[in-house]
Amino acid sequence: MYMVQMGRPESTIERQERPMRHSTRVVIVGAGGAGSATAVAVARAAPEVEVIVLGAEGRAPYNRTTVNKGLLSGAVDDAGVALPGMDGLGIDWRTATVARSLHAAGPAVELADGRWLGADVVVLATGAPPRGPCPPPSRRACPTGS
Repeated sequence: MYMVQMGRPESTIERQERPMRHSTRVVIVGAGGAGSATAVAVARAAPEVEVIVLGAEGRAPYNRTTVNKGLLSGAVDDAGVALPGMDGLGIDWRTATVARSLHAAGPAVELADGRWLGADVVVLATGAPPRGPCPPPSRRACPTGS
């Protein structure tokens, strides 16, 4: 869950030194298909932009469909589920990094450890929790996943 901070956490925002070639920082929250595709698109279109991807999972982005259809059946190994085209673009993949809140006016993202990561642009690409199928309307409402 993300919340917008109303105050400005100026003193705690991590303003890391940016490499000379970076004038803009894009922070993408979510390393699934949408976040990864966004990161690759930005890195290819604007190599001068610093791209940081925050992903809660402790591994590189992977193809979730291949996990269901290939890895679990034994048709592919762990390396076979990796998303292609992720290397060599200068993207800073921060796995096992959880975003706790968003300060929209900053803009900045608060990490689970309490540090703030400043950005020029923040993209939220977090997906949604899975839901079961909805029963017929006459029985009960659909589960919300929360």
